[in-house]
Amino acid sequence: MIKKLLTFCYWESEELYFSLPSNNLLINKKELSFKDLDGQTMLLYKNIGFWKERVLKHMPHTHFIIENNRHDFLKLLDHSDFVCFTTDLAIEEGILKNRVIKEISNPEALVPFYICCLEKNNKKYQYLFK
Repeated sequence: MIKKLLTFCYWESEELYFSLPSNNLLINKKELSFKDLDGQTMLLYKNIGFWKERVLKHMPHTHFIIENNRHDFLKLLDHSDFVCFTTDLAIEEGILKNRVIKEISNPEALVPFYICCLEKNNKKYQYLFK
């Protein structure tokens, strides 16, 4: 007999997108892959968490200009033609203006998140699972 030790459920997901300037030649494509932009120069905000490792792995030929300061990063985007990344969470905030957001077709651009707890604590945290 196998005893259930954990209770878990899907929580939400985060999706990575390309953010292109309106004059970029790729804006007419419905979606893009990491390979489509691998080798270009892109602006990358340093503090993007787990996305950074994923992006570097899938775009090994890309030259990333890494900016540490969020304010400076956004200023650079306002005054340049660099492609960058954004996520659905940042899009909801409405931070990026005058940019075209393109879906990334690679499955690695979508990350699901789950919540879990020990089965013995299920009742205690049940409100989170609803």
